[in-house]
Amino acid sequence: MYAHFPDRPGILLAVAQCGFADLADRLRATAAAVEEPRQRLHAVCRTYLEYARRHPQRYRAMFGDHGSPQGAEALRVLTDCLTACAASGDALSDDPATDAIVLWLGLHGLAHQRIVASSYPWPTDITRRLTVPLAHLVEN
Repeated sequence: MYAHFPDRPGILLAVAQCGFADLADRLRATAAAVEEPRQRLHAVCRTYLEYARRHPQRYRAMFGDHGSPQGAEALRVLTDCLTACAASGDALSDDPATDAIVLWLGLHGLAHQRIVASSYPWPTDITRRLTVPLAHLVEN
């Protein structure tokens, strides 16, 4: 492997880039499969968390110190979902791009905690409890 990369950080950067590309592909596929904006956002958030759960070591590597920003495509999917929710009246967000960053931070925090505290009895509705306030969703 080292014949293809200059050093260990180069390998980790490649893992991170592949991981973020894979995550973005999965989020886009999920978003394309759900028509209703609110349900689309929830599905994308669940897909994000499921990705981290199924690939914990890759997920950790994705957020290492690589010296370059990562994850813009995944963030764009969240932003598009929040924009659609605001347009449909499902969210009170007046700045979907900023709210997507806040939502991503919440998802990342939960994903990380689930990895490091896997035996903790997480509430079954934790994704909704996180998504609704951070995305400024209107309660149904």
